[in-house]
Amino acid sequence: MGLRLPASVRTLNGMMAGLRDEDFAHWGAYVLEDLGILEIDRMVGSFKGYGHQIRAELTSVDGELIPHWTRVAVRLHDCSPAMSNPNAVMAALCQLVTSQLFVEGKLRAST
Repeated sequence: MGLRLPASVRTLNGMMAGLRDEDFAHWGAYVLEDLGILEIDRMVGSFKGYGHQIRAELTSVDGELIPHWTRVAVRLHDCSPAMSNPNAVMAALCQLVTSQLFVEGKLRAST
């Protein structure tokens, strides 16, 4: 890819495979809460399925970030000192993916 990956992004890639779908869902749900959506379960359907949906948007078959989201993670790192923490990078990416899914109408909502 040619990008020099910050340590936080390298670490995140290494820990992705060990994360549960519910971990992705937990981090992504923050943006829905910030939007004032009170019935998150109705908005996303199955919490595990919602987390899987985030994982599928973020990662390739090898479990690492796809190039698009790697570039986003590097930009986040360059803009925010908080992004030296891999957990902060993961939370931010899950929130961005959730925002994208919401805007595109792709959340598995029951509404």
